Order: sequence, then C-alpha cells, then structure tokens
Amino acid sequence: MREKLQEWMEFHSAVMSRFPGPGYLMILSCLIVMGVSWLYPKIIYAIANFQIMGTTPYQNFIIKHSNYVGLGMWIVPIGILVVLMFISWKIHQKNVEKYYK
Repeated sequence: MREKLQEWMEFHSAVMSRFPGPGYLMILSCLIVMGVSWLYPKIIYAIANFQIMGTTPYQNFIIKHSNYVGLGMWIVPIGILVVLMFISWKIHQKNVEKYYK
C-alpha cells in the first residue's frame, strides 16, 4: 500500500515538474480566495452605505437579509475555490494524458 502511494506521488510530482501550470493556478486560487474573503465585507458595507440623493436604498435590504449576507462570507470564497480547483484539476488531467504519450 505504501509503495503504491509512493509511486503515485512520484508520478504526479514528475507531471507537475514538467507542467507546473496547474500548481501555480492552485496557489493563485488560494490567494484569490483570501482576497475575496477580505474584500467581501468591505463590498457589502459599501453597498449598504451607498447613497442616492441622501438616501441609502440598499441598507434596509441588507439588514433585513443579514443572515444570507453572512452566509455569503463562506459561500462565495468556497465557491470560487471549488471552481478554480476544478479548472486546475482538469488542466492537470490533460497534462497527465500528455505525459503518457
């Protein structure tokens, strides 16, 4: 069992050393998720305090639906992470097929 795991790790390490793009995309996706989780509350706060002719039309809506807005703090970054990791995984799968040929 341990030998199979070691062979699997060596194979994928060889593929990643020859085609490093998916690894860089995974690192970039982690940085994007950290940036989004830092920016999300600031964007919501800016939308809530947006004024048109002395009124804040979105503030009541955001306060009324604050439970859903709070869930967005988790759902938005995790959704972005899942999509970007799926993209990098697909690129890695194509690179594995290239490596076999």
